[in-house]
Amino acid sequence: MSHKTVAKILKSAMKQHPKSDWQYEVTNNDTELSYHEWLMHMREADMDESKAIIDSYPKGKCPDCQKKIPADVQEGESCKNCGHVFTRE
Repeated sequence: MSHKTVAKILKSAMKQHPKSDWQYEVTNNDTELSYHEWLMHMREADMDESKAIIDSYPKGKCPDCQKKIPADVQEGESCKNCGHVFTRE
């Protein structure tokens, strides 16, 4: 993975997982990872969640509009095309 790709992934992950969340986990001895390592770990967990949501829909498509579900979908997010709320079905 290139440095630019990693930087882009980290920047995206920082929006969902602020440093204050990492600091909380460090304070409670829930992680010994550096902030960037923790972000990558959280990003992997997010992708696992996204895959589980996508896999719960036939052909990975929104049931209302049949558009492909985005690879980074999170539970409770709405389809940008029709407003369907994605959950694990």
